[in-house]
Amino acid sequence: MVALLISLGKLALGFAGICGLPLAVLLLLNGRDRRHALLGATVARQLNTPSLRGLTTVRITGFWPNRETVAVELWHCSRNQVWDVLEGLWQVLPETVRVQVNGSGECRSKATWTLTMTGRCPSMACWT
Repeated sequence: MVALLISLGKLALGFAGICGLPLAVLLLLNGRDRRHALLGATVARQLNTPSLRGLTTVRITGFWPNRETVAVELWHCSRNQVWDVLEGLWQVLPETVRVQVNGSGECRSKATWTLTMTGRCPSMACWT
């Protein structure tokens, strides 16, 4: 009886050793995909305005929760619109997410600019 329990224990450890690592990787990837879907839905809710429809692209990168970046590309938008998008996203996204808004101007000179925010400001006083 003891030999049978030892054999079952070895079988269970072998099964855990074989299936444990792939299962852990799949769980990590599932968590990342859920976080990216949640961030994507939050950004889409924020960008769902008539003035921005069809002018945006969203890219979410990063594997670990505190190293994720949300990059928003805006085409043919003014600097004020880019700043408003950055400020709106900064308010609704978690503070561990890096927010990057890339914009291209309406003029013919192909001017582009990038605004990036990381972390939170303790109060709105630092905007003035």
